[in-house]
Amino acid sequence: MKTLYLLLAALGFCGSYVILGSFVAAHGLDLDLLTRQVTATHGAALATFDLLVCAVVVWLWMFHEAQTRGIARPWLYVILSFVGGGLCFALPLFLYVRAGTSPQASTAFAREVGR
Repeated sequence: MKTLYLLLAALGFCGSYVILGSFVAAHGLDLDLLTRQVTATHGAALATFDLLVCAVVVWLWMFHEAQTRGIARPWLYVILSFVGGGLCFALPLFLYVRAGTSPQASTAFAREVGR
């Protein structure tokens, strides 16, 4: 599974930037237009809202898992969700890192390093 997570992270990173790149090539970095497009229809607004709620849930879970498994700097994956290719990059990357840790990792260690 670990290799699959890494491949999905690469796909998420590349796919996000290909789509963003085509938008920027056509419209420049027009954030107002991008915002209008992701909320232009009820379907697009629903997908955007669903993704935002899911992102918050995933971030909370990442912080909990990081503490439980001793994964350092869980905030890095939240930042990567915004600037590194989106949640489709950050989540599989976190799962890749998580796959290399033990579920019995020291909680004290996780508290010390993860904050």
